[in-house]
Amino acid sequence: MTSPSRLELNVSAERFADNPQDAAIRLAVVAADLSKEGNRFVTLSRRDDEFIQAAAIKRGWELEFRAPFLERSRTIPVIFACGGPVGREVVIKALQLYRADEDTWTTLCSWRRQTF
Repeated sequence: MTSPSRLELNVSAERFADNPQDAAIRLAVVAADLSKEGNRFVTLSRRDDEFIQAAAIKRGWELEFRAPFLERSRTIPVIFACGGPVGREVVIKALQLYRADEDTWTTLCSWRRQTF
């Protein structure tokens, strides 16, 4: 495992924490889940083009990530999404593992490539 790079945690496009620890990630996901605002999502990014994010929906959460290492050009992002809604705890675990630079977050759901 390599040491984690600088990370930025956002809740509904507002900065929540830099280099968050597990407790801050849990708090951010819970805050987004309980929010009454329209756009309820959490993004954990290493750079503008490298991130994992989750959006609260009626049936749970939609979880997706961008894979810039698979992009041939910067014009079309390569995004993968879970095959279906996931629970809050899966989102928290995925973001915590991503933060720790643990590849096991990729096994938490069945991913499918998004087409644009």
